[in-house]
Amino acid sequence: GIRGSAVTYGTIVKAYGRAGNIDRVLQAWEEMQAEGLEANAVTYGCMINACVKCSQTEKALQIFRDMQKRHKQCNTILYTTLIKGYGNEKDLSTAIMLFREMRNEGVPYNTIAYNSIIDVCIKCGEVGKAEEFFQEMMSDHSPVQPDLITYSTLLKGYCQVGDLDKALHVAATIKACGMQCDELVYNTLMDGCVKANDLSAGVGLFAEMANAGMKPSSITHSIFLRLYQRNGYKGNALDAVAQLYQHHGLEKPSGTVEKASRAAARRENRAKGGAKPRSTGGRAPRGNAKPPSQPPPQGPQGPQGPQPVAPAAPGAQGPVMMGAPGPVPGPAGPGSCGSFGAMMGAANGQ
Repeated sequence: GIRGSAVTYGTIVKAYGRAGNIDRVLQAWEEMQAEGLEANAVTYGCMINACVKCSQTEKALQIFRDMQKRHKQCNTILYTTLIKGYGNEKDLSTAIMLFREMRNEGVPYNTIAYNSIIDVCIKCGEVGKAEEFFQEMMSDHSPVQPDLITYSTLLKGYCQVGDLDKALHVAATIKACGMQCDELVYNTLMDGCVKANDLSAGVGLFAEMANAGMKPSSITHSIFLRLYQRNGYKGNALDAVAQLYQHHGLEKPSGTVEKASRAAARRENRAKGGAKPRSTGGRAPRGNAKPPSQPPPQGPQGPQGPQPVAPAAPGAQGPVMMGAPGPVPGPAGPGSCGSFGAMMGAANGQ
């Protein structure tokens, strides 16, 4: 038969890894070894990545250790792949061990490596530990700087634990650093508003998103439906969201999107042990259930009930992330690019 090469086997391993077929991945690796072929750095990389993709992180680490014993170059990419793998398994201690091993082995850190370990911290609910790694990035001797992914990951962590103030501070820092908040950032913030039950902040963020020219996705619609429902809106939440879209000159969500949003809201409600949400169409609920005593804080009352908050006039300052009036402060102010790291440093006594 035709004798393969390490490169050929690496390609096969990579393909089976993408397909999630761990049995074929391991079979190809064993066949390569049986043929007496020695894996090169690229083949090792393909195998480690395939194992991680197939949720076989321990096997990936075993192959990585074998690579080290054979004095193959273990670079930043391989370490980052393993760190992400242990993040998927929520094994923070091993992920941190590998991250610190990089420094001991002389493997350089980069922004992706820091983003990976910060993401693992967030996945494991260790926001404080994520802040420590962020502070490390921001230190004077650090050769790397945070990027949009770094800030977005921290922002997601704050939203998950219900610390909306810090999440909004991060968003202000993103803008002060000259980066643009994308749809993912806005959706994450608005989802944080759901957790914090803060409809006013959510509506303000929606206005800012619309003013920036971003078209809300079906995910945005689902988030707002949950936000109105959680806030105890007495009317039809779908109609309220549709009015908000119309107010900002956005096309009303299609029936398919509304149906998907309704289903997503029901799933989340059941997952949290709540009752199945249903629209009352503005009527009092049946039985002994009482409607919420107060409507959500949307703005002034109109003929059709609470009206959505109006967008800022052209040229006016939009909703301010920090909740303070006026534009984002300069370098020394609380909204400057380096201020978030300084704030955390002060909080940690640094």
